[in-house]
Amino acid sequence: MKNSHTILAISGLLSAIAIVIPMFVPVITLGPAGSYTLFSHVPIMIAMFISPAAAVYVAIGASIGFLLKAVNIVIVMRAFSHIVFAFLGALYLSKHKNLLASKKKTVIFGLVISVVHVVVEFAVSYVMLGMLPSLLGILAISVLCLGFVHSMIDYTAAQFIYRIVQKK
Repeated sequence: MKNSHTILAISGLLSAIAIVIPMFVPVITLGPAGSYTLFSHVPIMIAMFISPAAAVYVAIGASIGFLLKAVNIVIVMRAFSHIVFAFLGALYLSKHKNLLASKKKTVIFGLVISVVHVVVEFAVSYVMLGMLPSLLGILAISVLCLGFVHSMIDYTAAQFIYRIVQKK
């Protein structure tokens, strides 16, 4: 998948999917910053396996989807924060092309990228909500803990889909 036109076309398709997901997939909301749209990270995570540029473009597309849905600004900013984990994950994957060949490395990568994902989301939420110490508990549960589970579910789906597409 080294052809830049192919990468651009796939990035466009993944971005379109990433924009549409927040509009049509039901959202579970918990507290002022907890929002879980199942599979919303899948296009971003698939793009991580393609290239850093693709991952950033698709993360921006997903953020636009949340902006268009007009969810609260904290959740929109959390969506924009995905640019960080998407870029870092894609950068790592670009240097470790055979990561998917090892189940252990695939799981470890998923765990690490999910930690990066939720820590950045937590920081954005905390800053956006005024850094109130009274919010630490709810943010720790809603963004860190539940967000980690959400991230791992989406990562598992993304790498499963990517493996299938790579075989075709």
